[in-house]
Amino acid sequence: MDTNGDKRISYSESSDFLEQTGHKWILDNPNFFKKLDRNRDGGLDFEEVLTFYYIIKTSCVMCRGCSVYLCGLYFTCVACFDGADHKTYDLCAVCYRNWNFNHHHSYFLVTIYCYGSKDVLLLLLPVQVR
Repeated sequence: MDTNGDKRISYSESSDFLEQTGHKWILDNPNFFKKLDRNRDGGLDFEEVLTFYYIIKTSCVMCRGCSVYLCGLYFTCVACFDGADHKTYDLCAVCYRNWNFNHHHSYFLVTIYCYGSKDVLLLLLPVQVR
């Protein structure tokens, strides 16, 4: 990933890596790199690269409304969750509350999850789809 050998990963290097490894979907979130760069020095240091690697390897869940990565409380479509293809439709609490989504199913689960935990709490809540 560190193509120029400066012991940091630039935005360009991370974008090239994501495209080459089939994780281009992460680039749909324009703030992804900025959020990883916690010390705001314009590049990813060792600890930040570990976080980057973890997100790629765990295929973290993203909000379909605003593209933020979800941890903690979020909402999952029941029909999609039970679907044969196992592709979920997930929303952060803000997008759910503000109707910042367009989806064809009408029931969502409240999901509470923390990275690294094996315990997940699911509650069924009805949602009236517009």
